[in-house]
Amino acid sequence: MVTESLISIIIPVYKVEKYIDRCMNSLVNQTWKNIEIILIDDGSPDKSGILCDKWAEKDKRVKVLHKLNGGVSSARNEGLKIAQGQYVGFIDPDDFVEIDTYEFLYKTLTDNDALISVVGWDNYLESDNDRLDLLSWKPVSFFDTIDCINAINREIYNRISLTWNKLFSRTVIDGLFYDENYINGEDRLYCIKAIAKGAELGGKIAYNMLPKYHYLQRKNSAGNKNFTPKDATLIPLCEEIIEIVKRYAPSAVSVANAQLSNSYFQLINMLDKTPNAYPEIRDELMKNFRKRFPRFLLEKNNFRRKIALLLFFINPTIYSSLGKIYRKIKGIKSF
Repeated sequence: MVTESLISIIIPVYKVEKYIDRCMNSLVNQTWKNIEIILIDDGSPDKSGILCDKWAEKDKRVKVLHKLNGGVSSARNEGLKIAQGQYVGFIDPDDFVEIDTYEFLYKTLTDNDALISVVGWDNYLESDNDRLDLLSWKPVSFFDTIDCINAINREIYNRISLTWNKLFSRTVIDGLFYDENYINGEDRLYCIKAIAKGAELGGKIAYNMLPKYHYLQRKNSAGNKNFTPKDATLIPLCEEIIEIVKRYAPSAVSVANAQLSNSYFQLINMLDKTPNAYPEIRDELMKNFRKRFPRFLLEKNNFRRKIALLLFFINPTIYSSLGKIYRKIKGIKSF
């Protein structure tokens, strides 16, 4: 009998007592049995840590580590330090997966001699009555295997630089940890760095975008939160990604620059929710945006994009007000 390769699945846990059992049920019943489920209790103040321990009592494949709160990157890093698998995956504790997800990811990776495999996902919205509603948007299902250099290009263009819908060979993440200085976009940077390591090795990444991962959009998700000073680290994170893209996929630099300019829009919009908070940070963000404005304007953007950049440059408040009117007309609920 051939022994299955060990897959480590890392889960950062914080204030998810309502969701963790559903997530764990989807993992312990995986068709790929040789898994190591690593739950990192990141100092959760609710019953999440107790529930983690109960799962460890039920299933010997579950490992639990309790730590002081340090954020999702810190929790994932602790998981990476103790993971024993030849392959590593990540899942968020409020999400869940199909029971064959990790077998599917493994076979997609190994059958195509790849270093990373990718599955698709669908989005669920948490309703007021706690029912899960499948959102109308679904990813396009496709299969493809490409070299890691072109994969960087694809990840940047499609903005799908996520870690939780992937399985990584130990080869590409050995010694690679999340940057704990970032609290916004940390997944994106980690993913791009892993693919860049794959490019150094001349490896491939295999996509089979059937929606095997189920992503929960919570009512109080991070996308709806108010601004905190650490959110501003999104700008240097985007700059770091641009430097990686310049080296490996220069044709995607303009798109990476557009993502940087979008980050300025995003942060200013967050600040607009509390207009009198952090005036120094707001001024610094606008100063840096205006410094980079010629670079943004000269990129290959469509006319509407250039108008948006110009309005934001002239007066971000007017830009935000017009954006709200536009979204109201279009029925768009969030920026």
